[in-house]
Formats: sequence, structure tokens, C-alpha cells
Amino acid sequence: MRGKKNSNWVKPFDPYEVSGIYTEANAWQYTWFAPHDIPGMISMMGGVSAFTARLDTLFSTQAAITGRSQPDISGMIGQYAHGNEPSHHMIYLYQWSDKPYRTAALSRKIMKEFYTNKRDGLIGNEDCGQMSAWFVFSAMGFYPVCPGVPSYTIGSPLFDKITVNAHTKTPFVITADSSEKNIYVKQLLLNGKEFKSGKNGIPGGTGLQHQDIMKGGNLTFILSSDIKELTGVPAHVTPSSPVVMIPYLVSGEKSFYDSCKVAMYTYTPEATIHYTIDGSVPTTKSAAYSKPIYITSTTILKMMAVKPGYEASAVEESSFLRLPYKRDVYYTTKYSHLYTAGGDMGLIDGIYGEPNAFGSWQGFHGIDMSVTIDLHESRNISMIAASFLQQYPSWIWLPEEVSFEISNDNKTFEPVYNYVNTIPKNKDGAFTENFRSDFPVRKARYVKVTAKNPAVCPPWHPGAGDKAWIFVDEITVQ
Repeated sequence: MRGKKNSNWVKPFDPYEVSGIYTEANAWQYTWFAPHDIPGMISMMGGVSAFTARLDTLFSTQAAITGRSQPDISGMIGQYAHGNEPSHHMIYLYQWSDKPYRTAALSRKIMKEFYTNKRDGLIGNEDCGQMSAWFVFSAMGFYPVCPGVPSYTIGSPLFDKITVNAHTKTPFVITADSSEKNIYVKQLLLNGKEFKSGKNGIPGGTGLQHQDIMKGGNLTFILSSDIKELTGVPAHVTPSSPVVMIPYLVSGEKSFYDSCKVAMYTYTPEATIHYTIDGSVPTTKSAAYSKPIYITSTTILKMMAVKPGYEASAVEESSFLRLPYKRDVYYTTKYSHLYTAGGDMGLIDGIYGEPNAFGSWQGFHGIDMSVTIDLHESRNISMIAASFLQQYPSWIWLPEEVSFEISNDNKTFEPVYNYVNTIPKNKDGAFTENFRSDFPVRKARYVKVTAKNPAVCPPWHPGAGDKAWIFVDEITVQ
């Protein structure tokens, strides 16, 4: 699962990287978070065998992550992170694979190694009881893979007998001939009758329904230590309403000067893309895409994809901004690859960062910001402004000092603004501050903007002594 920006895939791409694109995870982990349409995910990955191979790789690849520090990503088996919620359903996905027995092996490994009676017995953040809830379900031998769907996927029960009091006359009793070796489900009986794969149309596991538990009765696991004794694999189903994949842009920069070439694509074979450039919602009567188009003015592009027998894709929207004249920006200090605002032109692309850490910002980690903007020719200038973000729970502060300078030769610079920030570092909320200087018209080709980073988090902050961030976007010259 790769991030997008203005309908383009974010580049460069590192599946191990933890960044603002994902919440407490990376591409490895969020790729598997489609519990609402597992058959569709299998199809997109190339079928059951390819799906199984990718699952195997998830649990066998390197455990190291890149990008920002994220303590919640813990309890690693490859890139499976049991210490955080986005991973918790993943071992149960094997019930849709060619290796359903892997669910049992992994669930037992996790229950044994990641849950102990030590002071730090939980491998990760308990959050709203999620770590404990995972153990309780898994110890009973089943798990709710898709939240809100009243069915459970089968794993491997930990105890010989578990009684669930469902506040009905008859309790639900789970029995199993469980041991350290007997972990694989050979047969499953509900009230003495064998349960078959895909019962009630639920793919994967056995289709154990929540109502089965609430009615009360007996669920019996016949376990084995030998995967050779297992019979067959769970049933697989095709989504009843296949959906055309959302189109995206192969080319087309959000900001441009003269014209912008825009190319569209969808991964669904033989699908047709329809688009509009007047802000209206596209329909099948809108222009059909056949080759790249060229945009010469500020434009809102909307596109959708259709295919007979499929549900139409959602509408994807992109915006394009024509800038008045060409300019470039040169960095004395470089922004972090985690927060780029779209790249080197991010500070002068006409796109302003939103008042939160997930907006289009360039981040400087523990270092000052110093950039020079080249206007390509000497121009009349009467205003320079630079906007910064403060959101101290995310370790982001306003700069301690901001200065603007101008030049015609990029050698001798004349100061036009210097401001020492007085806004408290502990001011609550996420907010932006626009440092602006208005002055009599002057001729200049180069504009230098410098911002002093606080360097480290203050003593009262949870990250005291660690590197501080400054976030900047946009720099405006008029």
C-alpha cells in the first residue's frame, strides 16, 4: 500500500519506512489491512499462490524499519508487528492461503513468546485493551478478522476447555485436545456435527458465527501435531461485485509554469477512464481518456473508471496550479526525507501546508533552515513571507528566529527582516504563524530565508533533549 499525493504515487518509495503517510506503521503492514475484502486483495496480488508467497515474505523479511522512530512498532516477526493494532489480523489471513496451518503455528508462537508474566509482559502498547483482546480470542481458537462482521476465523485453542457465559441458559463450551505439539486443527465439531470450510458463505476458517456462540452449545477441536493429517484448504470466493480500481496519474505535476502533461491509468484491465477538467463530477458521458492531455491553466481534474459488469470506481480528484513565472529554490540545509512537501519546489509551489503535521510541510530535524530562491531575473519586490507550524505534542516548534535577505548577484545580501519569536513553546493546539515583512519596493533576483531551529525539545517535554522539528511552507515573494 503506497501513499499518493495529488493522485500520483509518492516517490521515492521505501516499504520499510515509517512516515506521515501511515499511522504508526509502514507499507509492509498497511498492505494487508483490507479485512473487508480479502478475496479482492488476493485477486490483486495475483491469486492464492502469490498471496501465500507474499504472506510468507511478510513474516520472513528483515525486522528493521526505516524513517521516523515509532516505539509502538514492536513485537516483530519479519515486518509483522504484534505490538500495534494494524498487524493483529495478519496471521489469520493464512486461512485464505495455501498454508492455513501457518495460522496455528504463528498464533501459538505469539501467545507463548509475546505474552509473559513479567513486568513488561505485553510486547507492545495495550491501547484500549487490544493486546489482551487478541490473546483472549486467540486462546479460544478463533478471531474476528473483519471488525463488525459477526463471524470468526479459526486459529488454535490454547486450553483444554474454555466456557463462555453468553448470558443465556446454555453456555458455549470450547474443548480441545491441546498441547504444545497438538496445535493444528484436523477437525471441528459444533454440537457434534462437523463444520465445513466456507460454511454460511464466509471464506477462510470455518465460518463460525457469533450467533453460534450466543446460542450456547459445544465447539470441539480435534487437533493434530502433523500437518500431513490436515485435509484440504479453506474455501475461497470471488467478490460478488468486483470494483474497478481507482485511476491515478502517471504524470502531471501539481504546480507548473507554462503547460502540464497529464497521463492517467487504472490497474483494471480493459477499463475506461472518464474525466472532466471543469470541476464537474465525471460520468460515462464525460470525455474518455485515450492519450495524455495538456493543461495550461489552473485546473481541477476529476476522473473515474468503468468496466461492464463491474462497479464503477470512486471519483479521484486532482488539482493543478499555474504559477506566474519560473523560479527555483536552493538549499543550504536540506529538509528531512520524511517531510518533503513534494520535493525541492515544495516551498514555492503555491500550495500551503495545512494546520497539522500531516499537511504539505517541509521538516527540518534538529537543524536550521536556510534556502535561497532564484527568481531568474531582477524583479520588483515589496513583500516576503514564510509560514511555519507549531504542534509541540509532535515535537514541532516555531523557529526561534526568522530572517529575510535580498540580493541581485547571490553574493552580497541586504537584510530586510529579522524577527525573534516570542510565542511560547508550550502554547496548546496545532497552529501556523506567518512571518511577513512588507517594505518599500526594491529590485532583487535572489531571496534568502533563514529560520533558527530550537535544536532540542525543552526540559518539560516528553522528548526532552531529543532533536526538535521546524515545519515550513509556503514561502511567498511579491
